[in-house]
Parts: sequence; C-alpha cells; structure tokens
Amino acid sequence: MTPKSTWQQRPSKIHEAAAREMQAGFEQGSTVQTSVSAAVPPLDLRVHIGKTVSLPIERLFVEDNVRKTINRDADFQALVNSIRADGVWQNLTGQVTTDGQRVAIVAGQRRFLAAIEAGMTKVYVRLAAFENQAERVAHGLVENLLREDLNSID
Repeated sequence: MTPKSTWQQRPSKIHEAAAREMQAGFEQGSTVQTSVSAAVPPLDLRVHIGKTVSLPIERLFVEDNVRKTINRDADFQALVNSIRADGVWQNLTGQVTTDGQRVAIVAGQRRFLAAIEAGMTKVYVRLAAFENQAERVAHGLVENLLREDLNSID
C-alpha cells in the first residue's frame, strides 16, 4: 500500500473551517456566518431533486402514507437493532416541501421510524419530484407491493 500524500491525509485549515460552518448550518437549519459576516440561508433542498443526499432526521417528516400504523412488534425491533448495528441499508425516498427546507417521506416510513428509535441522526434520502398526490402515493404503494419476503433458502 502506498502512503497517502499530505493533501490526502488531512484537509487544509480553511477547508476544515468551511466544512464545520456548513455542517453546523446544515444540521441546525439556521443561517451560517461566513468569514466576511454575510448570512447564508439554509440549504434549499430543491436543487438536489433526483439525487440521494444525507439529511439530518430533523429535516424529515411523515405525512400522508400508505401505512396508517406501524406495528412495533419483534420484526420492527429487529429492524431497529439492524439499523443500530449497520445503519440504514436502503435509502428512503422523499419529496421536498415547497419552501425547500424539509422532506416528506414517501417510501421508507418504517425504516425512518426505526432509524429514529435506533438513535440515528442522519439518513440517506433520494429526493424525488412528483407531479401530484396520486403519483406520490403510487410510488409508496409500488415499493410495498413489489417487496417480497425472502424464503429461508434465499
């Protein structure tokens, strides 16, 4: 294995400071003060539609969904334990609110709730745009209907 050069080992102090400022503002959803004292508004998530992004749990919420209730049974607890040990393996799908600041979970409500219970602070979400409410609900239904339980051989 070849040793990494200095620039690969650690970012410059400027990059570190910028990353801290951006992260603080992104996580808190507040404005970020830059070195020239200009306020930067919170990140508008609409620019990331079509991409998968890591988001703080606080920016996500459950709105209308196919599932009306989540059974917090042994299967749900197993999911919580799995997420606690290995993280969320399948991205959630969400729709950005009209103000660009929050994301409504469209697919992955159970994973989202299990991630909260597991103590996760961030999850990956694929940001999607839907033409209307029917298309959004259909997307959530398709995910649930196409999912198939694995048998013991699989």
